[in-house]
Amino acid sequence: MSSTEQRFTVYEGKCFQPGDNASSCTVSLNHYTSCSGFTNPVDTQVVVVQGINTSNGQFLGSWSARYVDNKGFSNATAVANQTAPDYPRISYPGANSVNYLGSGNFNGQCNTDLITTINQTTGDIKIESVKRNMYAHLVYLLSIARSKSL
Repeated sequence: MSSTEQRFTVYEGKCFQPGDNASSCTVSLNHYTSCSGFTNPVDTQVVVVQGINTSNGQFLGSWSARYVDNKGFSNATAVANQTAPDYPRISYPGANSVNYLGSGNFNGQCNTDLITTINQTTGDIKIESVKRNMYAHLVYLLSIARSKSL
């Protein structure tokens, strides 16, 4: 019940097989908060995949997170309570993180980030909700899907 920054682990565990370049996972999050300005629930898929070199078609050798149906951003600009029909959208304004913005103002703008930490060696990931200037974390429902190589 404080507006200070806090972290909450939403998911932590195996995601991909480092020895299999095509290995990947998707974590589906349905989330909502009572913080002012969040009037619609949001569905986000965190997709962790390996990048591909567009000049030669080879895998890049490292996995990163992409966010699908991110209603917190319009292109690279934060928009409070982004709503349909502005989706599906694939966006990643920061490295392995995405921001959701509300319109309320307590000790600052109501916002939260989803941050994905990726262990390239083990294939484990950790997705955290980072609450900033809000009095409640987002509420999450989640499901996990991994590639069959796991």
